[in-house]
Amino acid sequence: MTADITMRGRTFNAAELELIRSIIRQDNMSRQRISREVCQALGWLKPDGGLKDMSCRVALLSLHRAGLIELPPPRSVNNNRRRPMEFTTAGEPGSSITGSLRDLGTIELIRATKPQQSRLWNELIGRL
Repeated sequence: MTADITMRGRTFNAAELELIRSIIRQDNMSRQRISREVCQALGWLKPDGGLKDMSCRVALLSLHRAGLIELPPPRSVNNNRRRPMEFTTAGEPGSSITGSLRDLGTIELIRATKPQQSRLWNELIGRL
């Protein structure tokens, strides 16, 4: 008998893992549909009554990677991949700063609220 396992804040017991396996064995379902069926079967709901579909998908993938269930292959490519970092002249290193922190004077942190500020921040961090 398999010990209980917790994924995405939910503990799955042996009976629930077998229920998930039986849902997966149904006719040619997508991972998304499997997730919805699992949420409905286990009553895994958000406070507003909607299915905790994304949490379930992450949990199912974790269970799959742990070898506890066998998910079908994904039907589409994950488009969440990051593009390679593009360096611009704006992010080029300037002259070296020497001296003590006291010599620099006041340092101000400014939140990046605009897309171009965010891109520059990501570039600067990506150059480290």
